[in-house]
Amino acid sequence: MITLNLKHMKRLQHIFYLAGLSVILLTAACSKEGPAGPAGQQGNTGAPGPQGPQGPGGATGPQGPAGPAGQQGAPGNANVTLYTFKNVKVKIGYQLHLTNLPKARMDSCMVLGYYNPAGEYSGTWYPIPGPGPGNAYWAVYNLVQVGGNMGLYGFNLKLQQPDGTAYNTEVIFNTVRIFVVPASSIIPLGKQAPAVDVKDYEAVLKHYGFQD
Repeated sequence: MITLNLKHMKRLQHIFYLAGLSVILLTAACSKEGPAGPAGQQGNTGAPGPQGPQGPGGATGPQGPAGPAGQQGAPGNANVTLYTFKNVKVKIGYQLHLTNLPKARMDSCMVLGYYNPAGEYSGTWYPIPGPGPGNAYWAVYNLVQVGGNMGLYGFNLKLQQPDGTAYNTEVIFNTVRIFVVPASSIIPLGKQAPAVDVKDYEAVLKHYGFQD
């Protein structure tokens, strides 16, 4: 059995006191926060994340102001009549009938004729009057009332040599087209250029709203 005397007891108490005081001081030192360190360098930008879902549509904004007025278009004509004849065989002359044309209407209309001769591409059109393919002949015409019928006119198509003499060889036209245009589209020559080149079949067709 170990017996401690009073002197040894005091020494142990002093040791325990110093040990406890060391623990308290160490704990206080660890709990105190030090000063902030310097800022680190900016890191690299990370890869973009996936696109999120589309949000709901916003409210409709107010209507904007009206734009400036456009330029006035070329005057059209809803009363143009187009006559089409197929497989026309002409030797010196041939009469095409224009129906439902009262004299008053014919007297105030412009008549434009075009033809597509056999052996030519279907989109090739020659004006009447005017020279044919290779200037081998000229196509001309005149208009007459047929048999006193006030609603029927004959478009007398004639072929002639460039010198004006008759062309006696038969010519086949795949298609002949004749436009009868009311006077609202006629412009006096020498005063103003016409709205469309009447020698250009495609331009006339488009100008008056027809399809080939």
